[in-house]
Amino acid sequence: MSSVAIAAGGTGGHVFAAVAAAEAFLRHGVEPFIMYPAADRAWKFLDEEGAAERFNILELPGFNRAGFPGSIPDVLRQARAAMKIFDERRPSALLVVGGYSVAAPGIAAISRRIPVFVYEQNAVAGTANRMFSYFAKTVLANIPAQRISLPQLVVGHPVRRRLLDAAASNPPPQTGLRRILIIGGSQGARAIDETMMELYPLIRRRFPAWRIMHLAGPDLADKASAAYRSVWSDPENPDGVYAFRKDMETLYPCADAAVSRAGAAAAAELALFGTAVLFVPYPFAAAQHQHANAAYFAGRGAAGLVSEGPGFRERLWGALSSLLSDDAARSRMQQAFRSLSPANDGAPLVQAVLSAVGKRGAS
Repeated sequence: MSSVAIAAGGTGGHVFAAVAAAEAFLRHGVEPFIMYPAADRAWKFLDEEGAAERFNILELPGFNRAGFPGSIPDVLRQARAAMKIFDERRPSALLVVGGYSVAAPGIAAISRRIPVFVYEQNAVAGTANRMFSYFAKTVLANIPAQRISLPQLVVGHPVRRRLLDAAASNPPPQTGLRRILIIGGSQGARAIDETMMELYPLIRRRFPAWRIMHLAGPDLADKASAAYRSVWSDPENPDGVYAFRKDMETLYPCADAAVSRAGAAAAAELALFGTAVLFVPYPFAAAQHQHANAAYFAGRGAAGLVSEGPGFRERLWGALSSLLSDDAARSRMQQAFRSLSPANDGAPLVQAVLSAVGKRGAS
């Protein structure tokens, strides 16, 4: 069996894409192994996905993100470790999915003449992917990406199998209630979490048939839960606030609307389920890539876009009120989002890689 190396690390979005790609390679008869830096938060996401039970997971010497790209000795130490792995395993290709942690595996692959494939998830390419795009066999993109070498081959976004299965199954039974999914829970989403807590009473008063499913994170879960209980006191309601949920395949089908950051993985997963979403791009994302992601869908009538800054609470409430009160507009948005969905089982990406290196996978 031929093998493919996948370099992952950094954010959950990068790691989830790497896991979905690994699942797809395995289904096509290609053995994937995932490389990540020690001490990187990638391990948390890999562990959540049970990746070590399904794939070979190889740890590289770690380094502090604050030191990159200035910590050249750390990068070179990682590159030497990656070269040793490549000498022992000799993969047919290296797939890099972006983020600072792909630097050393990319350098090692180039030095060992292993074909490099860049996969860009966002509408604006990150620094590492831009750098390796000049050496890449092929640049693969989720949606058309800016600031990266051309040509690009658009292959959509690989999504984990359990989400694909949930989207293909029957929808949950209707209970008469509608639900808003708030995807927060991280430091970068704190503005969404806190603003939505302020809006709980307004939602309850104006839209009594709507309920909240709020991923608030461990730091805000108690505060959000208290705020939720003070507004929605009906004991039979099973929804509410969660510190963390790994079973997003359970929550997505229940959501009639959502408020979320505009990371590529979140956008692909929400599109897969055709959820009417208001994107609130993280204002400090590199090269404003989250704003570009959101604008790609919003400009096509498939999502709403609300920017942070002065007046954010009022703008979010105005957009949310319009979304929740207009069933026809929400339905149109859902249909447009689903039709533009880049989510797939990873087959287009795998076929592009195998074709370029002259391999044939299992059908």
